[in-house]
Amino acid sequence: MLRALDGDPEYVLIDCPPSLGLMTINALTAASEVLIPLQAEYLPLRGITQLIEAIEMIQARTNPGLAISGVLFTRWDGRKVLSRETQDQALAFFGGSVLDTRIRECISLAEAPGNGKSIFDYAPKSNGAQDYMDLAREIIARGRR
Repeated sequence: MLRALDGDPEYVLIDCPPSLGLMTINALTAASEVLIPLQAEYLPLRGITQLIEAIEMIQARTNPGLAISGVLFTRWDGRKVLSRETQDQALAFFGGSVLDTRIRECISLAEAPGNGKSIFDYAPKSNGAQDYMDLAREIIARGRR
């Protein structure tokens, strides 16, 4: 897949479904880092244990260099107690791996794929577009440390 890319990209993002199926396992096997998206809700926080176990299995069997580069909160609403409680639990578990950027709840993020567009084309001034731009900046800044 990388040979098909022009030039020498600094980053290649592989977006996976929210399951531990074959596509996700293959992506984790090929990746050097994994960015874990985490909905700011109770059940996704509990499900993260399965993902960590899968990452550890892949590190042991096929990809010892795989590292968790960060945890990203999605569907964030800082007004909700549940969002803040989930954040506190994730910070206690992952520490400095939790990114500062939060992807806020935004209807445009749900609508864009159905219209065949990225958030930047569909609603460039939305919170979703702003949050993903902030995420890109944070990832680039972390890579330079």
